Order: sequence, then structure tokens, then C-alpha cells
Amino acid sequence: MLLTVNPWLPVSIINAGVAGDNAPMAVARLERDVISHKPHICVVNFCLNDLSETVEEYTAALREIFTRLLAADIRPILLTPSMLNTYVHPDPIPMYKDFAAVTAAWHQSGRMDTYVDAARVLAKEMDVPVADAYARWKQMEADGADITLCLSNFINHPTREMHEIFAEVLFETLNGEV
Repeated sequence: MLLTVNPWLPVSIINAGVAGDNAPMAVARLERDVISHKPHICVVNFCLNDLSETVEEYTAALREIFTRLLAADIRPILLTPSMLNTYVHPDPIPMYKDFAAVTAAWHQSGRMDTYVDAARVLAKEMDVPVADAYARWKQMEADGADITLCLSNFINHPTREMHEIFAEVLFETLNGEV
């Protein structure tokens, strides 16, 4: 998408994401997996795996990530997550059905909103741009979309089609930054 607007722009992408990681785990590997490559921009996307920690632990880890990236002259961009399931679908992988009940409760209680809002506040405080995918998901929910059906595992992983939301918000944010 960036190259359609700026065909002269050299773009290389390093995916330093690790499945199952949370923000504190990323702090431990930030130097090796990100800073050592000296990127211009780093997209920071955590929250789904942070919900079992306190919001204070989550935001402290994000603050550390943003601080270290900025100190290394790397521009962080906060990419907010997808939503969680809004109910327990009858077809999740059987071993994850109990977890689906937990994540649905987190959604219903507003826990996810609290964490995303805290990340947005921190990003604003630190002058970190926000690519707000979560806001798009919330709008879809408000418009009547069945969010749980937009998740490939009916819990927390977006379907292939729903990843387009992330591409769109990142494109909009990056296009404003580059």
C-alpha cells in the first residue's frame, strides 16, 4: 500500500513478533530482535496476551519499549489490537473452550477497553502515533457485526480478511509519518 503512494520508498519489513508473547516478554528481547536492526519505525502491538497481567504491568512494559525505541532513534507506532470474542462460540478448539469463556468475560467487563485506553493515553503522553485498529473493531461491533465470527479461532485471532483492518490503519498512520 505504501509503495502505491510512494513507489520510490525502499521498504523492508522485519517481523519480530513472537506468538504468545506479552509486552514484558518483548522488553527482554527488544535489543536483540528490534533495536540491533536499526529500523526507522517499529510497530508495537500488544494487549491480547497482556490481559492476564495488571494494566500497570502492561503500561510499564509499553513505556519501557517506547522509551528504548525513542532513545535508539526508532519511531514507535502503537498498533491497537483486535477485539476478543463477545460470547463463547460452540466451535472453538475444544481445549480452548474454557479460555473462550474467560476472554468473553474480559470483553463483557470492559477489561480490554481499559487496557487499550491505557495504551492510547501512554502513547499520547509519549508522542507516539496510534494506528487504532481497535477503534475500527469497536465501530464494527456498534454497527452490529458479530465480532466472534471475525475471529478465526472464535477467541482472539482475526480471520485473514480481518487483517485488512490492520493494514489500513497502519497505512494511514505510516503515510502520515513517512
